[in-house]
Amino acid sequence: MENTLQEVAEKCANELFALQACVTSHPNDWDAACWRQRQALTKCSEDNVAVLRKVKEACADAIKLYDDCLQANPQDPKPCLAPLRDLYNCTEKTAGVCSIICSLSHDNPNSTHF
Repeated sequence: MENTLQEVAEKCANELFALQACVTSHPNDWDAACWRQRQALTKCSEDNVAVLRKVKEACADAIKLYDDCLQANPQDPKPCLAPLRDLYNCTEKTAGVCSIICSLSHDNPNSTHF
């Protein structure tokens, strides 16, 4: 995961900086105020970091279940521990496989070999 964060920082430095600046400028309402910057960082990451693209594809159901749980339990996220664990397991499995396969297609970030 540390390698993934480093890759995001390298390939999406401008978007990451913009989000950090926005959050610093809006400490009380950053979630709403920095939506555009978060979207830009998400798009850049998905476009340029193969493991994130693969995780999003492979773990779409787990991501949705966890997001739905958080929406249904905004005051008490404890019921979402099981969906979070499932999401974690999916991402770890996918990232592990992708670390091997994605490195083979590192020179072609649009490769769909997985």
